[in-house]
Amino acid sequence: MADLTYTATGRFDETSRKLLLDIYLPEEKDDNPYLFKNHLFDLTKVSLFNKINVVYCQFKLTTDNGDRLNEQVHKHRLEIKIDDLNNYKTEFDFNLEDTLFLLFHDSGKLDLKDLELYYQSVESIYGRVQSSGNFNYLNTNKAKPRVLGMSIIRK
Repeated sequence: MADLTYTATGRFDETSRKLLLDIYLPEEKDDNPYLFKNHLFDLTKVSLFNKINVVYCQFKLTTDNGDRLNEQVHKHRLEIKIDDLNNYKTEFDFNLEDTLFLLFHDSGKLDLKDLELYYQSVESIYGRVQSSGNFNYLNTNKAKPRVLGMSIIRK
């Protein structure tokens, strides 16, 4: 069975313009909660043939030394108000049927190079999630592991 840690399921509440998510994350501790609020971006992209809604969320623990998190996976509820996202290049389109949700765990500060890298890769990531389902990628080439979870949320 595929490891779905860092991926999400969810739905849209069009009235409140929110994305309501259940994210599958290692269990957080009460004294060291996850931080999501400061690094939420709308990476929606218009390509040659279509427009793809993308919500990018970088998170970390309150105190995060970069170690891999424990393996026990729990459901973490997260509500993202689309109107509060930092816009990167193109505005989110509520008329589209789905949204690519990118969840990036990184213990460091927001790096705009990461945003640009994922923005440039939107079409290939979206295509892979469409054909293979939600998945995650662990980059162990760096001193501190960085994980990207990729999911499609449908209306």
